[in-house]
Amino acid sequence: MTTVPLHTLRIFVMVWGLLWGSFLNVVIYRLPREMSVVFPGSHCPGCGKPIRPYDNIPIVSFLLLRGRARCCGATMSPRYVIVEALGGGFSLAVFEILIRNDLGILSDRVLLLRFLAYFALVMILLAATFIDLEFMLLPEALTIGGTALGLVSVPVWASVTRC
Repeated sequence: MTTVPLHTLRIFVMVWGLLWGSFLNVVIYRLPREMSVVFPGSHCPGCGKPIRPYDNIPIVSFLLLRGRARCCGATMSPRYVIVEALGGGFSLAVFEILIRNDLGILSDRVLLLRFLAYFALVMILLAATFIDLEFMLLPEALTIGGTALGLVSVPVWASVTRC
């Protein structure tokens, strides 16, 4: 990663977060309703038609379509763009706060594992927050999964010491 320009890394982690933020919207909508987060693919909440890939670009599609579904004109919740933006912002924050200072010091593998572990924990907390705000519940898939991830990632932190 030390050979990649810093601005390129920042763009990559921001896009990474936007994409996962888009997926989190699926998790936030479907998990408390006990629906699969995998199948079916993204579909319009108004009429149920599948959303085309070019209408599913984080933030961009929401803005271009003015917060409405292309198929039936149903209004999309502003939560979608908020969660996507937070996903991108938190991804960049994890990189800037927890990774950037160790570029060139720690191995790329350790930095990548550290980024992915912190990023996953932040995304779990983001999904849990929005589910809790709407349903006042914390799904076990997130709480137990987050706890397991935290425990499994301990060796990554224990093996890394700062000078």
